[in-house]
Amino acid sequence: MEVKVRGLMTCPRHEITYARTVIEQATRAVGVPLAVSLGVFYHQQMQRMFEAAVKDEIDYIITIDGDSVFTAAQLHKLIATTAMKDLDALASFQCKRGNGDVLAFKAGSNKAQWSGDPLEVDVAHFGLTCLKVSKLANVAKPWFVCKPDADGRWEEGRIDSDVWFWQQWKAAGNKLFVDPSIRIGHVEELVTMHDEDFKKQHYYPKDWDALMQAGLNVLEGEDDTAIETLETVSSGQGA
Repeated sequence: MEVKVRGLMTCPRHEITYARTVIEQATRAVGVPLAVSLGVFYHQQMQRMFEAAVKDEIDYIITIDGDSVFTAAQLHKLIATTAMKDLDALASFQCKRGNGDVLAFKAGSNKAQWSGDPLEVDVAHFGLTCLKVSKLANVAKPWFVCKPDADGRWEEGRIDSDVWFWQQWKAAGNKLFVDPSIRIGHVEELVTMHDEDFKKQHYYPKDWDALMQAGLNVLEGEDDTAIETLETVSSGQGA
């Protein structure tokens, strides 16, 4: 079975060199050409690349985030599963940074039984996702929009552009699946530092900030609770 596939990735001016190297190794090994769009407006760049894929009569597009890491075998399986099972869209299985939640959502459910086949979901991610381009024909535009909450703020209740896309995708009658057998990586930042006992500890940036601020408050005598916070965070338990 021969299909035309194109990888799509938006990139900032500065990126994670390691992730980019892994991405290029995988796409090159599978023979997937990678189209990269530079710009700060993610939603605009994504729609333009999707539209270009439609114009160029590409069969499948693979969306890739610049902080995703995956193997050539995982990429090949994603494409093969989507094509052979004739799925509208198939996302890999990826962790959310920080808390480890799965970047996929099914309304009315917070768990699922997995028998080995892809699971249908309402919302997923674009870290490594395969979409059948012909299914875009009935998806209402704009395909990517950021929408604030009811108070006009960008807090809980907002709609991010990727979620907006999947809502439009579903409204057009298309389906979305996630494959737990294709578990890819999600690069995140960690600070490594010796604690008070000179043992190596890893901190998320927000925890490192809390640790440094707690230490500063102790030195300046500003906060009586800072010592307790300092001991908790420096133990590696987090803030």
